[in-house]
Amino acid sequence: MWLGVEENVTDVPNQYKYLTKMPLYDMLKFRKEEVMLRRINERRQITLPPQVMENSGVKIGDYLEVEQKESKIILIPKSVEDKFLTEEEWKKLEKIVKKQRSQKKFTLYSKAEEAKKHSQRLINEI
Repeated sequence: MWLGVEENVTDVPNQYKYLTKMPLYDMLKFRKEEVMLRRINERRQITLPPQVMENSGVKIGDYLEVEQKESKIILIPKSVEDKFLTEEEWKKLEKIVKKQRSQKKFTLYSKAEEAKKHSQRLINEI
């Protein structure tokens, strides 16, 4: 694929004029530090460059949240936690919640971590 640019183009900086007649692949390979162009394959997948993974701390098997802002796609590294309660603990917690509902007692949490800690305390009290 050729970059289809004529020699007398004025919007190309002087240091890149010689790139106007290079194949696009060669140009991108030459400027790999500046351009991180990736092709989406048939399975809608892309390959992240090694330097992106290294600089962001992302490893193979990690999870990325996909966010869209206008025409941009943003990938945000996320961690997934294991279950914090066993089946038995969930059953105990369900009993506590039913009891609190019947008494019209509710607790609001601003963070998930607060809810986890409070849940653990309630379960340990039983």
